[in-house]
Amino acid sequence: MRIRRAVVGLTGLAALAIAAVAIAHGGGLDQSGGHHDRKNGGYHFHRGPLAGRTFADKAAALAALRAREQPAQPEQRDERAAIERATAEQKLEALRRALIRAGVIEHADYERALREVVMQR
Repeated sequence: MRIRRAVVGLTGLAALAIAAVAIAHGGGLDQSGGHHDRKNGGYHFHRGPLAGRTFADKAAALAALRAREQPAQPEQRDERAAIERATAEQKLEALRRALIRAGVIEHADYERALREVVMQR
């Protein structure tokens, strides 16, 4: 009975360890808590205030990180808004590239759909 419990317990621990390794992806994190995404392009964070966010490159990511960490001054609000808009545009561009690369949509169809959305605003 004891051996059976031990085997079941070890099997459960092994399954959890394998799942943790399977979920993780390669690429160490730098001091900012992010890294370059060689598969999809860009730079993204795993830790810190921007965890889960993706940027076109490390410079844009670090600029957004600096802007977020600094206290907001009145003249900086416009700059932060510009960074947020640029981030949204970068995400949209990354999505466009991924959809076209995957064959989900063609470039002309994407552009047409985007124009329709913009016209509805």
